[in-house]
Order: sequence, then structure tokens, then C-alpha cells
Amino acid sequence: MTTWPRRLSSSALVALVALVAGCVGGPSYAGGPTEEEPHAVVIPGDDVTIWRVDDWDVPSRSSTAYVAPGRHRLKVRYEFPIDSEASKPYDYEELTLDLEAGRVYLVERTGEGQFGPYGVEVRASPRR
Repeated sequence: MTTWPRRLSSSALVALVALVAGCVGGPSYAGGPTEEEPHAVVIPGDDVTIWRVDDWDVPSRSSTAYVAPGRHRLKVRYEFPIDSEASKPYDYEELTLDLEAGRVYLVERTGEGQFGPYGVEVRASPRR
């Protein structure tokens, strides 16, 4: 019987999510590319959800999104840590990203502790 390791490194987790996401054949949002069309993979990290790509709603907000190569606007929501003293537990941010086909992009929340500041950053996989 094979057992999974209890902790995966973040790069292993990104690779695993990208592999699983590759099993989906259709677009991840209306207007988005399919698996067969050129696309970048955008993965929301812990405490991050993807709400819109350009002007299209993303119905499965916590899932990986296939996005066509080029410049796109993403609306993301990020949750604050549980011990935050902010008046609301989340915020939204609009990102403008230049995406390349075949690359994986991870959107992560920044900031820790109860005072922040909080935000998001995008990490891209190495170029092939």
C-alpha cells in the first residue's frame, strides 16, 4: 500500500495541482481557453480565491483557472489571518498580469499577524 507524505513542499503542491488541473477538458470560466488551446495556469494559494478574469466571472473560485496568453485583469479576494484586527476579514485586489502559455502562476496572500498590511503577490514557474 502506498502512503502519501504528510507534508508536501509548496513546489510539489503546485506541480500536483497543475497535474490534476490538466485532467479537466473544458474552460475554467466562460470566455476562457480549453485545455487543448494555449493557456497559462493560474492557481489561487491559501486564503486566496479568483473571482473574475477580465470581465468574466469564475464560477469555481478556489480552483485552478486556465487563462489565454497575454495581458489579463484578475480580480482576487484574499482572507485575512484569523487574529487580524481589521474591520472586515477579507479584501479584493485587481491584478494586471502578462501571462505566458505553458507557465504556472501562483497567487499568494502576503502579510502576517494581526496588523498586516495584507495583499497578494504572484509567483511564476520558471521559463522552459
